[in-house]
Amino acid sequence: MTIRSWTAAGVLALAIVGAPSPSSAQSAPREAVSPPTAEKLALAQDLVIAIDAQASMKRMVQIMTDQFGKSFGAATGDRQVADLMTDVMREEMADVMRQTLPLLAGVYAETFDAQELRDLLAFYRSPTGRKLVERLPELSRRSQAAIAPMLPQVQRHMITTMFARVCELKHCTDEQRKALDATKATVFQRLDAQQAAQPANPGA
Repeated sequence: MTIRSWTAAGVLALAIVGAPSPSSAQSAPREAVSPPTAEKLALAQDLVIAIDAQASMKRMVQIMTDQFGKSFGAATGDRQVADLMTDVMREEMADVMRQTLPLLAGVYAETFDAQELRDLLAFYRSPTGRKLVERLPELSRRSQAAIAPMLPQVQRHMITTMFARVCELKHCTDEQRKALDATKATVFQRLDAQQAAQPANPGA
């Protein structure tokens, strides 16, 4: 595979998938944990309900699938196929979510001791804690709106840095640099097209 092809493939993968998943990064070493007690599991289950984890995961799935659909559509130019794949992905993610939610209580029970779980429950059951949970969707929308204007510049900087790093590591020839520059220009064109297609106020 030429330097043009594998670089283009890498950029396309990043555009479709987005940020790397936690499993793809080097994980920090975990301390050995004992099986949680029945008391901790009960507290953790109450905490999962208190933080409205199901609604949070639904919002996360919605955001992920929407981003996937936009990126796939821009990469392939086929909106119909992109919509179909987005629907399939949403169904698959919903099934994963149903399997994942019961595991959350165990994760919390392993992470916090009983008193910490009681403290967290007290907060999320308090007026301030309930307000935080209720306002999370609004906070998410407003945060996205605040960050959106700087994303194009950040994306361009990251792509430029990545391409420069590739040439540094691979000791690019002049021909290879030209190929990379051409690929980078194509990526920037796609980013510009995506940006132009975005609503003027994404947080509205």
